[in-house]
Amino acid sequence: MKKNILIVPGFLSDTYSAIERSFVEFSGWCKDDLEITWLVPSMGFKESRFESRANRELLSEQIYVAELKKKNIPIIEGNIYRV
Repeated sequence: MKKNILIVPGFLSDTYSAIERSFVEFSGWCKDDLEITWLVPSMGFKESRFESRANRELLSEQIYVAELKKKNIPIIEGNIYRV
């Protein structure tokens, strides 16, 4: 029986560093043993973080999301935040 894991990333939307890459790679490696799904914020979400504010207007999706899609890792788009 597979275990379900929901990853809620706090990554910057306009960077793809070794940290992001390691999480994406982990998600791809574990497909046989774990059901991993990512909850990613929409690009227009006010709490989304960017290295450069100008990139908010330029990107249609977070850079790490494009990498998740390449590996067919399930994604749920949703916005959550502390009140």
